[in-house]
Amino acid sequence: MRIRQFTAPTTAEALRALREALGDDALVLSTRHEPAGVVVTAASEVADGDDAPVAAATGAARGDADVRLDLALIRTQLEQLGRRMQRMDRILLELDGDAGELTAEGREIVERLVACGYGRELARPVARSFERAVADALPRDEALRASLLEHVAVAPAEGPRIEALVGPTGSGKTTIIAKLAARRVRDGRAAPALIVCDTQRIGAVDELGAYARLLGAPLHVALDAAELAAALEQCAGSEKVLIDTGGLSADPAGCAELQALLAGAGGALGVTAVVSATASQRALHRAWPQLAQLGASRCIVTRFDEGDEPGVACTWLTETGLPLAWLGTGRRISDDLIAACGDDSVRWLMAA
Repeated sequence: MRIRQFTAPTTAEALRALREALGDDALVLSTRHEPAGVVVTAASEVADGDDAPVAAATGAARGDADVRLDLALIRTQLEQLGRRMQRMDRILLELDGDAGELTAEGREIVERLVACGYGRELARPVARSFERAVADALPRDEALRASLLEHVAVAPAEGPRIEALVGPTGSGKTTIIAKLAARRVRDGRAAPALIVCDTQRIGAVDELGAYARLLGAPLHVALDAAELAAALEQCAGSEKVLIDTGGLSADPAGCAELQALLAGAGGALGVTAVVSATASQRALHRAWPQLAQLGASRCIVTRFDEGDEPGVACTWLTETGLPLAWLGTGRRISDDLIAACGDDSVRWLMAA
């Protein structure tokens, strides 16, 4: 079995390319929407008869590594297909509840949002706003954008002058700090001062230090409240200060320790939560009490390029009341960061 992916502006065009390349017997494993277009993943069987010797020779040349890669891709695509089927089951079970209050176009928006992981308690109001916007002669895409951002609160891209980033372990805080710093430098502004308060992760100072050297940003280390207060005093002339913190876990003692450390900043500190778009609804709900305890007032969601249900994080944001400030969309430090209030954000919020 051979796995191939086809990307096109529409599903019909992707399927047409698939049939031309693999024939009508190819098995479609998944279809997903991305900002670049529709991506269809399909599998084709090795041909019989006269093609068998060629297929055998090709398979031998590929080697075991390619076979393992194919199997891993099949497993991943089947898992994604299973999740999609579960989402469609939820849609079909509950869709009749929308019949009396939404038009066919509104119900289509609900289906699309639920397929992206949005809760129906958020999808329904968005669809109703969409219908009103279309009725007011707003173009369909613009209506969807306006309706989604009406119900998913966004924050200005520019946060407080002194900004501490907090979040679960592995959510991408250090990388986001590097992205925010690189964005300021790229825009012609002074590099921010960086402060590392991560007392847990080995190499945390070295990682952020490498970015600081590349960007020409001053770097400080603070391991308790007194050291943080001293570091901030040295940063008095900096236009922006970004503080990297240790990852939060299920241990409440770690959160209390971080809260005591950040108290060294006094009342000048703003706290931004950082969570991953790949996190489950359960993981996000588990993280919220600690984020609230630390005083998070805005949020950055990372790894939109890795998750296939962006609506899970967006639904959580509406439940907590946190506005979305930035979207992390890839590994490139200077490029893969999108302001939630920007024109490109909805493409990622709707990608699945």
